[in-house]
Amino acid sequence: MKKLFPLLALMCMFVLQGCPQPTPEEKDELTPIKTEYTIGAAGGELSLTFKSNLSWQAKSDASWLKVTTPTKAVTTETVKVVAEENTSTSSRTAKVTISGGALSATIVVTQEGMIPSIVINGSTQYPVGEEGGTVTVDVTSNVSYNVDIDVNWITRQGTTFTVEPNDSEDDRIGVITFSYGDISKFVSIKQNGKTPEPYLNISPSSKSVAAAGETFTVTIATNQGTATGTSSESWVTVNGSSVTVAANPTTAARTATVTFTAGSLSKTVTISQEAKPDTPEPPVEDNVLENGGQSTFTVEAEGGDIEVIIRSNVEYTSKINCDWITSTKATTVREDKLTFHVAANEGAARTATIDFTYGEAMTVTVTVSQKAYVPPTEDPVLEITPTEVQIEAEGGDVTVAVNANYEYTVESDDDWVTISKGESGCVITVAENPVDKPRTTMIQFYSEGIMEFLTIAQAAKFIEEDPFDVGSNLSVNGTANCYVVTKAGNYTFDASVMGNGPEGFLWDETLAVDFALWPKGETKTIIANGVEKPSKAFVIWNDGDVVTKSSVKYDAETKTISFTATGKKGAALIGLFEKGASQAYIEDEPAIWSWLIWCTDTPKHLRHYDFDDNEYVLLDRNIGATSANPADGKATYGYYFQFGRPNPLRAYVGIAADFQECEVEMKPALTHPAYVFKNGTHTQEWYNNGRGRINNVIADIWGNPRHLYASVGADPKIDHHPGSALLAELKKTIYDPCPPGYMVPPERTWEQVGPRDDDQYPFRYIEEGAIVATENGDSFYPYAGYISALQSGEVDFAYNLGWFGFKGYRDVLVPEGKPGNMCQDTRTVAGVYTSCTGNYSVWEYIQGTGNNSQLFGGRFLFFSPDGSLGEDYYKLSGTVLTWIRQKALPVRCMKMPNSSNN
Repeated sequence: MKKLFPLLALMCMFVLQGCPQPTPEEKDELTPIKTEYTIGAAGGELSLTFKSNLSWQAKSDASWLKVTTPTKAVTTETVKVVAEENTSTSSRTAKVTISGGALSATIVVTQEGMIPSIVINGSTQYPVGEEGGTVTVDVTSNVSYNVDIDVNWITRQGTTFTVEPNDSEDDRIGVITFSYGDISKFVSIKQNGKTPEPYLNISPSSKSVAAAGETFTVTIATNQGTATGTSSESWVTVNGSSVTVAANPTTAARTATVTFTAGSLSKTVTISQEAKPDTPEPPVEDNVLENGGQSTFTVEAEGGDIEVIIRSNVEYTSKINCDWITSTKATTVREDKLTFHVAANEGAARTATIDFTYGEAMTVTVTVSQKAYVPPTEDPVLEITPTEVQIEAEGGDVTVAVNANYEYTVESDDDWVTISKGESGCVITVAENPVDKPRTTMIQFYSEGIMEFLTIAQAAKFIEEDPFDVGSNLSVNGTANCYVVTKAGNYTFDASVMGNGPEGFLWDETLAVDFALWPKGETKTIIANGVEKPSKAFVIWNDGDVVTKSSVKYDAETKTISFTATGKKGAALIGLFEKGASQAYIEDEPAIWSWLIWCTDTPKHLRHYDFDDNEYVLLDRNIGATSANPADGKATYGYYFQFGRPNPLRAYVGIAADFQECEVEMKPALTHPAYVFKNGTHTQEWYNNGRGRINNVIADIWGNPRHLYASVGADPKIDHHPGSALLAELKKTIYDPCPPGYMVPPERTWEQVGPRDDDQYPFRYIEEGAIVATENGDSFYPYAGYISALQSGEVDFAYNLGWFGFKGYRDVLVPEGKPGNMCQDTRTVAGVYTSCTGNYSVWEYIQGTGNNSQLFGGRFLFFSPDGSLGEDYYKLSGTVLTWIRQKALPVRCMKMPNSSNN
């Protein structure tokens, strides 16, 4: 038995050695690409992406966020959720839990709240009678607003307001304010004053008059219009408020009444006249001419009749010294009653005399005084148009038409409005709103107890948010191959994807195929092989010392790269490398991927338009430029990009000696981002796919799906490139070099730019470049030139090779005896900018006088006026107009026309 045990042990050993070893099981994975998403208040569909090799299910914890049927992408899992509309102004969050096997992950979806709104539908001014009543205001709002009433005679129940009866005879106005935060809307209620009780007062109520007669005035006070008087006796006449009592020719006293009536009211004045004295009459034989009544009369402005009594037994004449008094003679035996009519006075007070003469010995004079014309009293009127005005933050003038029949005053309690009165109204000048909050003022108009209001609501000053100041996580709003940093600090970004992902993952084995690879569907580029994992991040180059090299770190657990920005201006290229990489040889080490850190002040947004008036919002500087000010020279140039490559190239004299021969695959252009490539001696393309020139493939690597390979007519307004991409067709790819939310623009962006007379946004040439007037400001395009591959390390002036002449690089001169062309002639400086269109054969030109600009080959090109190029410049012959994808050009990024492409 002792000998059998070793034998059994030996047999077991052979059996174990012959059995295959178990294959390591694949590790379970369920990893969200992003753990936080934001959707607008209107709701809609949202895609949540994650990586998983498990069977999984997704569930939302909120009823307003519903999970729909998930779909499976090439390398990721996608679950779609649909958010209902958020009718609240507050944001809300929901959690979507994805579980598979023993793993689970949570994704938080935040929905924004509605923008607060208060709208007054219909009128904002309501008239109410003295008896009071109710007013219902039609208010539409998505917030719980406050209601303030500035008077105590208006009460509220909901949006119905009760107005109490007005016990005062004065009109009154109440203002109701609907407000929420900075939003205020106003409604005014104007109530008439109480109608006064009718009254008629006269003074005196009785009057004693001498026998000689008299004219006296009755004081009348009434609110029933104009009072009229009627006499009970013919010897008493009434003219307005003036009462004339004729002389009593009898020896008996007499009485009369004058009744004044106004509306339904009447009052009476009793007149008692003394008897004529009983005196003997003069002998018949004596001549008599004397005044038998009044010698002075006062007549109202509206005129009327007066009665003059003359006693005479002789023939006499009368003379009136004015043309506004006429007479009628009524003769008795011993007494003449003469009636004189006084015409209405339409002017100032006036006086006249009437002389009665007998021969040269006797004269009787009567004086007539007439009052001045007083215009009739009108009910006051005060009307203004408009009563409510919305004005932009920039301010300006508001013209108000005023209809008033009395003098009016206009006032404001706010110092940001000034008022200038004119003949037909006034002008309200509103100052610019300096803050980002709206404001409201009420202008008060007063006249004869009437008050009107003009409400002016001014919009808040638009302070454009810095889209690049996103905090320490640069990829919080999406990933890209470039990040803008505007101030010093510590930053991180997602290093788990290529460009804007999510199809371009860096993990496991990823083939860069079927998503805008150039040429599409023909090349497979292995980005990571699944064995060698990314382990280190290094600074490849650092212009301006914008990044602290020692701060650059890669975190394998979070798959992020962190760094410290110094606050200086410039740019740095950070690469992610596999094991074995070292900083000393980093330019020659193959990178897995690289990212540009662009440190500058915040670029502005400027709007361009094509011939169809589509809007293109561009940054005001080239990628990598640290200034948009022409005075800053080279700081405005930025970096250069060979078409389709995500990595920038740095310009320096002698760069041709550093050009690399491109391999058949595209991989070297991604793994060696600092290299400038050329395709052998062929200068049309930098990329060699083994078939030479690729002008017949769809070059959509920068997001333009159209193939441009056709001719155009002479009129660029009509004859667009037949394959010119529309805004809705553009899609940002993983190779796009622009920051999150931006992409390389299409060639139609600059269609309306040029030096023609009919241009809406023309060129203005300066020494440093060209100024393009856009809708919201001037955009500076410097003479930045471009980089081109050479046949050798030296400049060859016999060919269209080498440096494009651009400002500041004049150290390469035209050799003696060489004719020079537009590329090497030191007299010519130029700017040329690439678009997302890769074809080089199609071109169109816009020709002007003295100044030149062109759109062709998907590029925007212009020359300074001092470049004497001659008529041959406008011809298609020769290599002058051949723009090729091999050349590296500046890029001016465009804001994404569709945020879903970001």
